[in-house]
Amino acid sequence: MREFRREPLRNGEPERLLAACATDFERAAIGVLLETGLRRAELCSITEEQVDWAENRLRVVGKGDKRRVIPLSPAAEQALRLWLSLPRLRAPMIAVNRAVAVAAERAGIAGVFPHRLRHTFAVKCLKRGIGLRTLQLLLGHQSIATTQHYLNLSPEEVIEEFREKWR
Repeated sequence: MREFRREPLRNGEPERLLAACATDFERAAIGVLLETGLRRAELCSITEEQVDWAENRLRVVGKGDKRRVIPLSPAAEQALRLWLSLPRLRAPMIAVNRAVAVAAERAGIAGVFPHRLRHTFAVKCLKRGIGLRTLQLLLGHQSIATTQHYLNLSPEEVIEEFREKWR
């Protein structure tokens, strides 16, 4: 049985993962997941109608039919445009799992699966100063307690942040 790791990717690993992508499908899936924090099922169900390109935002219908809006960074917009240009697959969620696993193997990063990219997005938001309540809304969580599960940092990241801010 695979070990479930709540830790985000470490410094430099998201870039290594993206650099290891060999196909547009891998690049698009991983790029959108890393830049938006979407769940795998949400990624696979995105349609062009959900995107407001003029306002750089994505309307998502998540778990429990909860609706939320996700702003698109330039990197997210680029990955999303690529994702939407690709032909639709019969089993997209399995294909996303495989794309993430294969790219991670090429990058030499163990234990990477789509939900870990969601954790990576959450920690990146917090490191950039996005508040916990805003992150809750971006991730589509009903409870702030659920959002707090995404706040795991590696010991190295804790030490690094402490040293940066304790000057």
